[in-house]
Amino acid sequence: MGGYQYACDLDLSNKLPLYIVELNTPLLTNRLSMMLGAEGDFLMTKQKNTDRSWDVFNNDIYLQFTYSLPKWRFTVGQLGYYRKYYNPSYLVLFSNTNTLIDEEWAKAKGLLKEWTINQVKLAYAYSRQKLTVQTEASYYAVEDGENFAELGLSAYWKTRWLTMRGGSNLYTAKSGTYASFRFAPTAYLPHEWQIGMQVVYFTSKTPEREMTGVPVYGCLSVNKQLGRKWNLGVDWHDMFDAFCNQAKVNRHAANMKLQYRF
Repeated sequence: MGGYQYACDLDLSNKLPLYIVELNTPLLTNRLSMMLGAEGDFLMTKQKNTDRSWDVFNNDIYLQFTYSLPKWRFTVGQLGYYRKYYNPSYLVLFSNTNTLIDEEWAKAKGLLKEWTINQVKLAYAYSRQKLTVQTEASYYAVEDGENFAELGLSAYWKTRWLTMRGGSNLYTAKSGTYASFRFAPTAYLPHEWQIGMQVVYFTSKTPEREMTGVPVYGCLSVNKQLGRKWNLGVDWHDMFDAFCNQAKVNRHAANMKLQYRF
């Protein structure tokens, strides 16, 4: 599976392709399964007035084993190992992009290096008809950085015309503790209309909140199925930026998408 996005303004143009390759297979017994995959995204940016360009690559390789007890509808395995590669310093390239001199540019380019993260995850899932609840715990060993742990809880509930998703994540390290809480309902209306909402609240010290100044993320989506293969949708993302006086950058915008399924 893959995707591609393109964004352009007066100063910068960005290309954002991504990919996911995954293998799922039973292993020795039907109760034991293995998932092996790789995913990555690429940020290819060009500064128009200087003709400078830079690329940032984020990659994730993961191996996961799951052992299930169908009598209890309970997953007791799901021990995964993840090896992540990403660049922690690319944001330097976006600061003062109109005034970067050659020496600063060379220094910023020199900061671009891969950073390795090893993640071990243990997860438990319970499913009963229309309800699914999952908990997971992860530990991240960060190369040349601070190690941290994550605890997560998520739930999914579905009726004939409504689905409800929600959950929370707790992060803890020596430097501090923070959390996020999310809620995402989706309503399925007559004539193949669909309306969805995603809301995420960040506590203080959350990196997303400190970076943007906004404690809540919101996205409103409206989709219309056109026949069997066409789908038209509109998303209003970062919507709370428009109402928050503490927002450092107003990022809210509406995107229109048209999809065709073969």
